[in-house]
Amino acid sequence: MKKINVALIGFGLSGRYLQAPFFEKSTDFCLKTVMTSQQDWQALYPQTGRADSMAEVLADAAIDLVSICSPNETHFDYARQCLLAGKHVLVEKPFTATAAEAEELIALA
Repeated sequence: MKKINVALIGFGLSGRYLQAPFFEKSTDFCLKTVMTSQQDWQALYPQTGRADSMAEVLADAAIDLVSICSPNETHFDYARQCLLAGKHVLVEKPFTATAAEAEELIALA
C-alpha cells in the first residue's frame, strides 16, 4: 500500500508535538515536507524536505495531504488554496474563524 505523503504547514506546539510525530511514526504516512519559520525542525526530521511557500507545497504533485497547523488566521486561506489545488486537507482547531468560511471549505471539499 502506498504511503500518504504529507506536507506539514507550521511547526509550533501542534506541528511539533502532535502532528509531526504522528506522521513520522505511522506506517500509513510519510512526512515529506515541512513549511515553517522555525529553525530547529530539521534536526528532528532530517529526512524531511522544506518548503518556503504554500505555492511550493501546492506545486508538488507527490504531496497527497496538507496538514495545516499554522497560526489560526491562516487556516481558511491555506485550506482553500489546498482544496482548489486538489489536495486533501487536515486543519487543526479552530477550523475557521466563521461559519461562512467553514461552509465555503466544506462546499469546496
